Amino acid sequence: MQLYLTLLFLLSFVECSYISFISNNADEILETDLIETLSYATLTVGEPYVAQSVVVTRVSAASHSPLSVSPKNRVSASPINSQDSDSNTRTAVQLSLPLSNYASQVSQKISAQTNNDPVTVSNIYANDNSKSKSSVHNLSSVSGVASVMPSASTMRKVTTLLSQTASTSTSTLFSSSLSISGTQLNGTLLTSVSKGTIDPLVTQMPSYSSQETKIIPSSLTSNKTIYTISVRTNAATATGEDSFIASTPASSTLFYPSNSTQDLVQTLASTTASPAYPSNRTQITLSPSVSLYSTTSPIYPSNITENGSSPSPSLSSTVSPVYPSNSTGNILLSSLFSTVDSSSSPVSSTLDTIYVSSSMQATISSSSSSRQTKTSSSSLSTSTSSTATTTENSSTTTIVNLFNAVSTDEPPTVFDRSPNPMSLADGVSNDGPIQTNKFYTNLIVGSQESPAFVYPYSLWKYTSSSYGFAVQHTTVDQYSYGGYDSSGNAEYLVNPLGIAHVVFSASNFDSSMTMQVDEMTLSSTRVVLSESNDSSNYLEIPLVQGMGFATGIYHGSLNAKIGSSVGFNTIVSESSSNLAQGILKYRITLLNGVTWLCYVIGPDDLTSTDFSLEVSSEYEIKASASVDGLIIQLAVAPSETDYEVFYDQAAGMYVTNFKLQGVSDGSTATYEFSYTTQGESASGSTMIFALPHHESSFSDIMQDYYTGIQLASTTKGVMNGYLTTSLQFSTSLNRQISWLPWSSQLGSNLLEYSKEQLQLLAEVANSELQVSISESISGLNTYYLGKVIDKYSYILLTVSEIIQDEASTKSTLENIKSAFDILLQNEQTYPLIYDTKFNGLVSSGDWGSTSTQYDFGNTYYNDHHFHYGYIIHAAAVIGYVDSKLNGTWAADNKDWVNSLVRDVANPSEKDEYFAQSRMFDWFNGHSWAAGLYENGNGKNEESSSEDYNFAYAMKLWGATIGDQSMELRGDLMISIMKDAMNDYFYYQNDNTVEPEEIIGNKVSGILFDNIIDYTTYFGTNTEYIHGIHMLPITPVSSNIRSETFVEEEWQTKIEPIIESIESGWTGILKLNQALFDPVDSYAFFSDSTFDSSTYLDNGMSRTWALAFSGGLANSIA
Repeated sequence: MQLYLTLLFLLSFVECSYISFISNNADEILETDLIETLSYATLTVGEPYVAQSVVVTRVSAASHSPLSVSPKNRVSASPINSQDSDSNTRTAVQLSLPLSNYASQVSQKISAQTNNDPVTVSNIYANDNSKSKSSVHNLSSVSGVASVMPSASTMRKVTTLLSQTASTSTSTLFSSSLSISGTQLNGTLLTSVSKGTIDPLVTQMPSYSSQETKIIPSSLTSNKTIYTISVRTNAATATGEDSFIASTPASSTLFYPSNSTQDLVQTLASTTASPAYPSNRTQITLSPSVSLYSTTSPIYPSNITENGSSPSPSLSSTVSPVYPSNSTGNILLSSLFSTVDSSSSPVSSTLDTIYVSSSMQATISSSSSSRQTKTSSSSLSTSTSSTATTTENSSTTTIVNLFNAVSTDEPPTVFDRSPNPMSLADGVSNDGPIQTNKFYTNLIVGSQESPAFVYPYSLWKYTSSSYGFAVQHTTVDQYSYGGYDSSGNAEYLVNPLGIAHVVFSASNFDSSMTMQVDEMTLSSTRVVLSESNDSSNYLEIPLVQGMGFATGIYHGSLNAKIGSSVGFNTIVSESSSNLAQGILKYRITLLNGVTWLCYVIGPDDLTSTDFSLEVSSEYEIKASASVDGLIIQLAVAPSETDYEVFYDQAAGMYVTNFKLQGVSDGSTATYEFSYTTQGESASGSTMIFALPHHESSFSDIMQDYYTGIQLASTTKGVMNGYLTTSLQFSTSLNRQISWLPWSSQLGSNLLEYSKEQLQLLAEVANSELQVSISESISGLNTYYLGKVIDKYSYILLTVSEIIQDEASTKSTLENIKSAFDILLQNEQTYPLIYDTKFNGLVSSGDWGSTSTQYDFGNTYYNDHHFHYGYIIHAAAVIGYVDSKLNGTWAADNKDWVNSLVRDVANPSEKDEYFAQSRMFDWFNGHSWAAGLYENGNGKNEESSSEDYNFAYAMKLWGATIGDQSMELRGDLMISIMKDAMNDYFYYQNDNTVEPEEIIGNKVSGILFDNIIDYTTYFGTNTEYIHGIHMLPITPVSSNIRSETFVEEEWQTKIEPIIESIESGWTGILKLNQALFDPVDSYAFFSDSTFDSSTYLDNGMSRTWALAFSGGLANSIA
């Protein structure tokens, strides 16, 4: 014991030591602990994770492959017990980590004796970028020395705080006691939301027209259960681009249930492949002559079948899963994309689908890959085959690339071409389609001085007291509330604006500074500030969702400067052995008490003797010299100083964008935000912040990257920091959602209707179908006509799938087709135009002015997902029902409808005619409705329900045309929105994301980047605020709006007012009630005194309300 204490005393004076532990297992390559310049300064790190790297050289992200880390080799560690120095508590660590090539063959041995238990030190580095095992055994508890591992991109869990000895030194460069007040400290609040007069309800009455074909209610004499079809297979399969496994029988008879008014039987020819479409427990009839499906035979999953078995042979319950919903899916995901082309970007444009049997052997089917590799049962093989193949194994499933291009063809010529009248701000350009609805819109239109909200930071062009680009972070303590109601609920939550905590600037910048915005993607953009007319001297600032650092890269002879509107209190120079070589660190504390970390990275030969930051005033820090390629990174210091080590290890590397990649087996989806990085860090990773809803679907492996660092966002709760270069997800898909009524209460129960319900449905449908749908949409804008035509598509579904009257189905189909023809010929009131400036389809309604709002701002990219979602769903229903009647409508009009899908949700960069994922924000988990309008509070969305209505419509259209990538992508978007909307839009009582001051509102109202305002754009009535988050009520509604939430909302907000409302909002509120109380909802719509003209607008039918509420009421046990 005495020898042990003596050794520790002597070690405290040693200037440099290399310590690691050798394993007795000769088959395992060791990693090293490198501890530099031992001193009395101790940095404590601990729960939840401790860093595994304190290297002094830099590691680039290129040497790391996060997706290849196997979860079965995840680090495990037992706590180090130092309570009794005479006891020997050992920690065993086993992990699989990539070793970088920045060091090689370093070896140093040190021996220590503690109770005859040796500590042996050896460093062995791989120099071939190979992945090596690393383990530590027989680790004795050594007081004051924590075991940490170099070049590791993960962190290991610990159960007790550990002390990490590292060199730290500080030098105070500046101190001030200047007082601040007013906007310097508090900023400004923007709380007003402009109100319009345009109601989202359709007030134009239908154009009545007598229809000869009517349903005979008296013929519906028995109860009816809606079944799904049963299909046997002989495992014939087809492969090729955008294809997938589909097994069809040699002979199969499809028919309506025996209680149908008319049996319709059709046999599928064994030599012709035809698609079987999904349906909620109802039969499907298809024509073998549909040319669109002449080479593939997709069978889509449907609601659970009559006997509870799997809805599709291709997704049979006997199929061994390709991967579970944990991190193993990410290994598959990585293998899929890297196998096709390991030298390309993470998102491979060549992968379409792969087919996997229960033996886990996979074939990747690609239209462009030219390699073929056969491997073991756990590996993958690529193939260029596009011919049909067969297999004897019926338990074959499909792995689908979720981001296949819908099309890369030019949009149909029926859309006139013209550049949008909206002007871009000076200096805005892009190589490819310009994004219109992303977080950086404020930087490309208007004054360009409103902020871009890049959670957890906001950044903007700064021209107040100096010139540059400002960065702000606000905390929960800075949230402001107002407009409290009698229950103590605040009307709004708002963050202050204009507090320029730090400003990227340069001594060269003055009023002639220019700003360029380019490299716009779905996740990022780049801001370039230049000295007047000198393109060689510029500052570039990448803005990327989730970025942990605000980063500025200085080029040419710019002399870097950091400003602040708040002012600097103290500036301290620090050093730490956790930093990569050559990185300078500063701690900047503002006059408001907020501390920022500043990292300065120069060329490899830059030293602190050549360069430093110097304080010139309370508001300005200047570089001692201009350095071409100088990088400055800024981040808010963590509240827990123990975790600052992770910022140190991330410093030096910054992100420039992220790309989407993902696959699905039909029941789960695994996807990733793969960040592109520049620079090098000690860990080989950088800091990425994740939003609360991300945590719900993170793959298991993400816990290994968690740092414990937390920062508040403006309106989306607390974000968590991860030391990584990717965010990886795995989530289940709700494949029970299909065409007909569904709720979480129904689950896998069969949908049932009594004869009385069917007879009432027939009577109401007869009445509501006495119209000319074509004339009923005359004079309507894009939004209203979409709602009206979709209203009749739901009636068509009811007649076809529930009442099952063939004659009325045919007549209704022709009626709605005639109306849709007006759209296909682009002859509606406001024809659509293909905008050659922003590469999208826009209404001509507001072409003359940005302020007219004749079409809710559609011309300038407002609400496209709202408007087109209704139209796409109507098209899906028409195509689905038409195909049952041997029609080819979907094939004939696919390009037109796909153009709407591509405008809103083009999934691929390969499609050069539309922006990628224009509306849906994959990082935020929902869409932004606001288009090309500057707003100090950032982007916003009001109608959350019309957001997921688009995803639902796209899913069904994908099923209709046989595009499984589109269908499953819709399922994935719905799954993501379920998490995001229940965190940020819908406030169940147990919501812990949003502040308690607004939880009692139950819904957000309008959600902005910077404010949550319990209101609408068209009024402040309670039914408006809640109803706009309900409409339309469809089979997907209950998946997002849980039974518990809907009941809470009903009891606190709706029930107290429902009896006093007599408007179209009444029908919406009452049909929403069916999501938790379908019996009472059905009683309302089935009442003999029900007045449709009072309680329904022209975008909602009583037929669908009865079908939806009645089916659920009658089917839920």
